[in-house]
Amino acid sequence: MWYRMPLNTDDGRVYSFVGFRLIHDQPIYDVWHDTTTLYITVYDGPSNTSAVLGKGVLLNQPQDFFRQLTTLRATNAASIEQRLEAEGRFAGFFLGALAQKYGKVFRPPLLA
Repeated sequence: MWYRMPLNTDDGRVYSFVGFRLIHDQPIYDVWHDTTTLYITVYDGPSNTSAVLGKGVLLNQPQDFFRQLTTLRATNAASIEQRLEAEGRFAGFFLGALAQKYGKVFRPPLLA
């Protein structure tokens, strides 16, 4: 999963944030680590061709993850219905990606 976003400061500076999660094709016990570990790079400018300011790893603790769920909001929607639809699409995308990698744990083996 890749994340890209501009970061704008109050004084007009622009940075670029790029992050990714490694979703492994491993047993279900890896799902927590995979979904709460984000490898990031921050660039000194509007794109990933700008100079690198820093690299790191962001780790979410359970309390962080559940708090983040309460802050998820789609912006610039024309109505509450559009906002909820956009948020639902994101949740479906995120959960769909997890189901593709980890869902086989819950499927019965194929019969020969």
